[in-house]
Amino acid sequence: MQYHSSKEKMDLARVAVHEAGHAITTFSCNKVVDITSVYIESNNGGVFYTTNNVNTAEFNYALMVMSLAGLAAEIIVYNKCNPIHAEKDLNNTLNALELLITQDLTSISISESKTDISKMYSRSFSNLEKRLLNSAFNDAKNIINAFGEKYFKLVSLLLTKIKISQSDIENILGSRIFIKLSGQMPKTDVYFYYPRNKSNKPIIGRIKQWLNNNLFLRLQKFLTRSIRMLNS
Repeated sequence: MQYHSSKEKMDLARVAVHEAGHAITTFSCNKVVDITSVYIESNNGGVFYTTNNVNTAEFNYALMVMSLAGLAAEIIVYNKCNPIHAEKDLNNTLNALELLITQDLTSISISESKTDISKMYSRSFSNLEKRLLNSAFNDAKNIINAFGEKYFKLVSLLLTKIKISQSDIENILGSRIFIKLSGQMPKTDVYFYYPRNKSNKPIIGRIKQWLNNNLFLRLQKFLTRSIRMLNS
């Protein structure tokens, strides 16, 4: 697969950023049995996985987190996202929300977010629906942030190989031996996980600082290297 124009290369880079967000949150959900593959192509991509899901509030919320993770990744990297290119993600999120809102929400820990994801839809939402949407988006961002530089290595690998498997993801993120995300779904068996540093303390704060320091310079450097490899 060859990409010649600068626009094609940057489109592919954006897809890689987006799909790597999906891949990390999917990899981090304990109800995902296996990630079959992650692929990218110009203006398109996908994550294929198997799961032992059940129709519970906890799993429907997890689906919202995984579905919104691509947009969350774009916000982290580019400080903006294009919902037009993520229509399927938004529809999947809405389907899960419509199921979730009819279920018992006592086991869902709703986090607060400054980003109002409901504005990406043409329909209106109740106050609770908005809070659930924004909470799922915020959780997706936190999970991606927690992996820090490993997330960018995953983007680079996608740009290099175009299609990757779960073993490729494990080579970067580590084996799926997880620690529960603090405050996430405390009364259920559906969890998302995130890595911790050697002192066994959460690294989200440190990663956020890293993301704020020369983020675009770092991203530009490895995207440039990866694009060169695509042309070779």
